[in-house]
This record gives sequence, C-alpha cells and structure tokens, in this order.
Amino acid sequence: MTGNEVTVNLVKKRYYRLKATFTVFNDDDIPRLLEADKAVDAKIEQIEKDRCNLIARDIAGAGGESYSVATIQKKLKEIKRT
Repeated sequence: MTGNEVTVNLVKKRYYRLKATFTVFNDDDIPRLLEADKAVDAKIEQIEKDRCNLIARDIAGAGGESYSVATIQKKLKEIKRT
C-alpha cells in the first residue's frame, strides 16, 4: 500500500506486541509476578557481585592492588557514565 517492503521480522514483532496488548493478565498471578521479579533481581545482583569479585581477583592477579566489590562496582559505574 505505501510502497514500503514489509519484512517478516517486522510482522513477527507487531504480532507479539499486539498479542501482549490483548492478553489478559490473571489477577491471581500479579503477586507471583512481583515475587518472581524480586527473585530474579536478587539473582542478577548476586551475579553482578560475583562478576566484580572476579574482576578484583584479575586485577590483583595481574599485579594491581586489591579492591573490594563495592569499589569495583563504583568505579565501573563511574567509568560507564562518561
């Protein structure tokens, strides 16, 4: 109609967005959703701590200073902001 080619990827994305829009979320599942979200956030936070711990070990292993997880997290956040 518009002369623009419609790709399969675009149609799939549109389908899933429409499906999500019209899907009714069961009210009984809302507490489960929130609980699962908290659990996943806690796991992600632990993974981030483990990651920073590995980074600290690698720095020390390469002859650098020994840093805490909090220091590594703060420095990475600072560097990524700029």
